[in-house]
Amino acid sequence: ALGTEAGELELSADLSQLRARRGGARLLVASAEAEWLPLRRLGLRVEPAFVRSIRGSAAPPLDRFDLGATLSLKLLHDLVHDFHVQAEAGADLSHGSETYPLPQEPGLPFVFDVRAGLRQGLWTVRAGVGAGAGGADARLSPRASLALLMSFERSSRTGFFGLEAVADGAWPTPFFVAPNLVADLASLGLPMRLGVAFPWAPGSAATQPSVGLFLRLIVEPTRDHTP
Repeated sequence: ALGTEAGELELSADLSQLRARRGGARLLVASAEAEWLPLRRLGLRVEPAFVRSIRGSAAPPLDRFDLGATLSLKLLHDLVHDFHVQAEAGADLSHGSETYPLPQEPGLPFVFDVRAGLRQGLWTVRAGVGAGAGGADARLSPRASLALLMSFERSSRTGFFGLEAVADGAWPTPFFVAPNLVADLASLGLPMRLGVAFPWAPGSAATQPSVGLFLRLIVEPTRDHTP
């Protein structure tokens, strides 16, 4: 999540791929994301995406364009103890059931989450609980996430690495785990951060896309990137 000052803006470009262990099924997603803090406690995120789903080596690809939007409300910003809580409500405005799930995409069109983060020294714990809603049968489904991250140094400005687990009861295989790394590129003269993750869905069928790569480039125009 963004910081505490109104007007903060974060832009990112994402590329994801999941592959099946056999059969040739794949899921490709290319997206852009803008996250803006119009007020100190209110955030808005918009994410258009192109999604290509390939059912097998002999099947034609299924393509669609997606648009997601999320409103967030900061419930607690304790800078002294570095503890933060926020509520989120999101909608996948062109949700399609013909594709396989990705860890960053909800399994149902509407989601409601409460997320918290606590940083102590080099370590950060992030957790979230919530529910998805909607779909053809208008059901409710639980969601949760947990991440343990370690910063390269105490300010966390240069980056971090760790392990994240996410679960969504609406996915065919409800769990993903992902080792991940985020590194600041300011020392290379580039005003951006690079994120890399390797999502894996344990227990998934061999013909379902379940192992992949996630890449993200992040730019914060309102941030001082001086190393």
